[in-house]
Amino acid sequence: MAFYNLKMAVTEKEIKILEDYFKQANLPATVQLDVGSKIENVPKFIASHLSVLRNNGQIGIFDVFYIRLLQLKEIIG
Repeated sequence: MAFYNLKMAVTEKEIKILEDYFKQANLPATVQLDVGSKIENVPKFIASHLSVLRNNGQIGIFDVFYIRLLQLKEIIG
């Protein structure tokens, strides 16, 4: 897994980049995100995580939602 340069908030531009990427990506039905996290419904996972970021991305504690989306992006390539 790649290490990400963490900061205290996610910008609107970063959210938009992920939204655009996932709109055109060929999404699998399920994904093993890491040893303890299997995503059973990838489109729902993406929608829920993007929603949290749109509503709370400026708050650093929600960075984990951004990180998980970056992990998924890395996996599905």
